[in-house]
Order: sequence, then structure tokens, then C-alpha cells
Amino acid sequence: MQSKRIDDIYEIHVVSRFDSNTSKEVEEKIEALMDKEDCTKILLNFSKTEYISSAGLRGLLSALKKGKTKGIRFALCTLQPYVQEVFDLSGLTQFFSIYAVEDEAIKNLA
Repeated sequence: MQSKRIDDIYEIHVVSRFDSNTSKEVEEKIEALMDKEDCTKILLNFSKTEYISSAGLRGLLSALKKGKTKGIRFALCTLQPYVQEVFDLSGLTQFFSIYAVEDEAIKNLA
């Protein structure tokens, strides 16, 4: 799992299978970024994520909840069709700002 900084946005490229085996790793990475004093925006890039389970969704919701208490804004981008379908069916699209392409997400977070 890679992460980088784009101006004042921290971006994480989420793993290919975001499930019970990897959700803890992703959550820890997000929490480590949220602990940084200068972290106000996090972009989760799902371009390589082919699968997400309920454990992955729970991890994202937990991070979102913690981030809101710290004033951190989240955005998700480049969801693969299956992952987008899981978000649609679970109703989680109402909680996250989701963008088709990375540039659009960066522009809206800026």
C-alpha cells in the first residue's frame, strides 16, 4: 500500500483486496496520517482495489468517524465497478465524497 502527499492532501492507494485480512493495515495507515498535525485532507485511491468486504467498509466508516472529530476531510476516487457497486448497495455513498478520477477528487478537496 502506497501513500504520498499532494500539496496539503495525503493520498493512500488502497490494497487490491480490502477485507478482514488487510483492513487493520489500511486502518492503521489512515490513523497514522490522521495523527499528523498537518493532516486535514485524506484521499483514498481505489484504482487497484478489486474487492472490498464488510470489514473494509467498517474500517472506512471508523476512520471517517475519527477523522470528523479531528476536522479531517475524506474523499475516495477511482472505484472499480465491483467496489462502486458495494458502496451503492450499502448506502455508503451518502457518507463519502466519491470521484471518478483522481484529479477531480484533488480539485474538490483543495
